[in-house]
Parts: sequence; C-alpha cells; structure tokens
Amino acid sequence: MQTMNLYNEPIGQLEDGRYAKYVQLQARDVDLNDRWKMASVFETFQEIAGEQCGGLGFGWNRLMEEYGYCFVIVRMYVEMDAYPGANETVRVETWPENKLRLIFTRYFRIIDQTGRVIGRAVSNWVLFDMNSRSVVKPQSCPIIQTPDTDSLEPPVLMPRGKTEALSESEDCTVVQKARVPGYSDFDYNRHVNNARYVEWVQDALPASCYGHFTQTLDIHYEHEIEWAAFEQNPVAVSLQVAVSESKQKFSVVASGAEDRKHFTCAGTWRSI
Repeated sequence: MQTMNLYNEPIGQLEDGRYAKYVQLQARDVDLNDRWKMASVFETFQEIAGEQCGGLGFGWNRLMEEYGYCFVIVRMYVEMDAYPGANETVRVETWPENKLRLIFTRYFRIIDQTGRVIGRAVSNWVLFDMNSRSVVKPQSCPIIQTPDTDSLEPPVLMPRGKTEALSESEDCTVVQKARVPGYSDFDYNRHVNNARYVEWVQDALPASCYGHFTQTLDIHYEHEIEWAAFEQNPVAVSLQVAVSESKQKFSVVASGAEDRKHFTCAGTWRSI
C-alpha cells in the first residue's frame, strides 16, 4: 500500500513497481569517520528487497513454509557518490527486473535529504532450494509474481565479465589473511550472510584505507559457507588481500578448504 511521509514523497509499494522507504542511520550503521558503512548499506538493501517481496506475497516466511525456498544473492555492484552519517535520513528504493530468469536482476537507489541520488546498485539473485541446496527455476514457484517495471530505467548496469581480483603485475601489494566465521556471521538461512562478507572485506583492508571513500564495490558470491559443514569442520577462511595505492583499487578473494572459492570482491576508492 502506498503512503505519504514527512517529505511528502510516496513510500511503500509504488504504482511504477518501485518499493521505497526512509531509513534513519544509527550509530551502529556508521564507521570511525561517521560515514555509512558499506556492510550496513548491503544490510539495508537486503531488508528492503525482503520487504517488497513480502508485500507482494512471496516473502521469506511463505517461501520457506510452502516450498523450502529462499532468495540467494549471486553478485552485487554498488556505486556511491557520498556517505551520510549517523542520524541522517536517506530514501532507499528498489525494484526487480520484469524478466524472471534462472538468474534475475534487482536494482537499488539511495537518495539523500536534499533529493540527490548518492548511491546506485544492481544485483543478481537466484531462487535456492534449502533442502537440496541447489538452484531452482523461479517458474517452479507460482506465488512469485513481480510488478511491471518496464517504465523504469536501470540506475546502473552490472559490469561485463567476471569480478576480477588484482594481480601483482598491477602495482599492488598482496597479503594473505585468515578469518574464522563466528556466531554473528551466520543468518537464518544457516549460512554466512552476504553483508558479513562485505564486513570481512572492510576488516581485511590495511589501516591506510580507513580514511578512504569506497566509490565502487563489486562482489561475486560463489560457494556458501554453510553452518552444518562449518560445524563439522570449523576451518579458517583464507583471504587474499590486494591493494594498489597508486590506482586506488583493492580486491579480496576468500577461499576455504581445498581452495573452494567463497567470494571475489573488487573495489575502488578516493580520498576523503
């Protein structure tokens, strides 16, 4: 249902297929520079996407109860022009692409208090069978009915090709780090949450990057870290961290047992 807010802009499910809400940032959402953390941006995207799906009749609870399915993100690309601070309010919008393929697309847009678009994102998702731990076609789930979004222009396009890590030939420093998944990393799908991986990326970067402003982030999720498997074999995840100060780029590749890759993340920054 569409309602009005104090900015006199409609929120909720809109006629053109967008879903919109206002989010006031809290202290937990920002970093030491009082700027919205990228991991929190991802959490907000995840929450608003879930809210739209729930309002359209195919939210997490119904999908799980009736089919044992859930939505799983495959890749996300984000561009940020600015990062608001604690107690600031942003408007976040999302909408799915009309076409329901095996891998389908969802867009996001972030608007600040002045009405300026400060963030754009595109994401790829699949429908996942939690019992077989395999991808299923969305057409196998008749309750999934997306709104007509043909009138909307994509705010940003997914980069062509794969998410590529930096190599030592690109004037960068490469180091190996390790991360052991913990209690707070796992979500109700019983695997490490996508936003936690972004937190791992930020934590793995050297302190010299903390004063930088992440402009773009491209993360490709490959193999999940499932709780049941981790409980039986709680090994550390290897993180290959590459940073090019001259090109203002970074990448993090996470690999587990037998070099099974969990994600590849690449990004760019500029100085604050």
